[in-house]
Amino acid sequence: MTQIEKTNEDQSYCTRFSDGVSGMSVTALAQFCGVDKPAITQLLNQISHSDPFTNDLKISLKPYAGNEWRLLTNDPSGRVFIIDEVSHAVLGSSRDKGKMGHDVKFCKRNAQNH
Repeated sequence: MTQIEKTNEDQSYCTRFSDGVSGMSVTALAQFCGVDKPAITQLLNQISHSDPFTNDLKISLKPYAGNEWRLLTNDPSGRVFIIDEVSHAVLGSSRDKGKMGHDVKFCKRNAQNH
């Protein structure tokens, strides 16, 4: 694991020092989506356990099937951070031409249907 370079004030976003990769906490992702943390955790686990070639994930989530989505850090609290690209896909930003916005309906459908 590598050291966190910086986190935002409420500790929900971080950037990894070694490579500049950033992510958000599972709690923050759930809050953005308007669902509870277990729903997001279930969706994220389904993404990582899905077969990359044969799965029923939403189109924006398919590229992450079978891959690790956790941003490994040395965070002393043990919080799990999700790499930005996966967070963006879950939030539905791929449907917003790459802008960092969130489509709550899309996110809720993803979290509740999986």
